[in-house]
Amino acid sequence: MKSSSVFDKAYSRLYKMILAGDVPAGERLLEIPLARQLQVSRTTVRNVLYRLKEDGLVDNPDGEGVRVRKISQQELRELIEFRILIECYCVRKLAAEHNHEILQSLEKCLVTQHKLRDRFRPELSNKEYSNVLNEYFLSDMGFHLNIVRSCGNATISDTSKRLYLLGNILVVHNGYQFYKDIMVPESGFNRLYEEHSKILQYIRDHDGDGAALVLQNHLDGMLRKIAEFNRNIKQEEKAPQSEVIDNIFNFLEERT
Repeated sequence: MKSSSVFDKAYSRLYKMILAGDVPAGERLLEIPLARQLQVSRTTVRNVLYRLKEDGLVDNPDGEGVRVRKISQQELRELIEFRILIECYCVRKLAAEHNHEILQSLEKCLVTQHKLRDRFRPELSNKEYSNVLNEYFLSDMGFHLNIVRSCGNATISDTSKRLYLLGNILVVHNGYQFYKDIMVPESGFNRLYEEHSKILQYIRDHDGDGAALVLQNHLDGMLRKIAEFNRNIKQEEKAPQSEVIDNIFNFLEERT
C-alpha cells in the first residue's frame, strides 16, 4: 500500500469522526492514541493533523496540543456571508456566459429536488424523513457548487468546498431536529425549490442581477432559519448521522 493511500484513509476517517461529533469540540488529539486507533504511524498522524489544521478543523490555541476547533455561530454566519459574495459573483458570470453544461447540471438538480419534494409525506418515519433530507441536502450542495464551478476558477471552487464542509459541521452536529425544523414541507422543501427555480430562470434570461438578488435572499434566509433554530433548539431528537457524513464527504471528494 502506498504511503499516500495510508494518509488519505487516515485523513478521511479522522475527518469524518470530527464531522460526526465522535471527537467533541475542544478535545485534545494525541498522536499515540490516534496512531493506534487509525493503525498508522505517528508521522502519518502528525501529517493528518497538519492537514486538518489547514482545513480549519483543529487548532492549538494554548500551544500545548492540537484540539478539535469549535465552529461558532458567528463563524458560520461569516462563512455564509462569504458564500454570498462568491456565489453572487459566479451567478452573474454564468448568466452572462451561459455555460450549457452547468445549466444542464442545475436543471438535473431541480428535477431531483422536485421528485424529493413529492416524496415527502407527514407519516414518514424519522429514518425515512432523514433519507429524503439527506438526498435533498446533497442536491442543494450540487446546485450551489455547480454555480461556483461555472466560473472556471479552481481557487474559488476549492475554497467553496471547504466552506461547505466547515458550515456543515455545525449543521450536522445539530442532527435531525435541525433538518426537521428548517425543512418543513411548506416553508422548507417548497421554498428552497422555488428559489432555486427562480435563480435558474434568471440565469437563462441572462439576468445576472436578478439571479444574484434571489441567491442572496436565499442564503440570507438560511442565516435567519439557523438563528431561529438555535433560539428554539431541542436536543432530544437526533437522526443517524454516519450515512449523512459519508455522503457529504464523498460528494465533495468526487468534485475535487
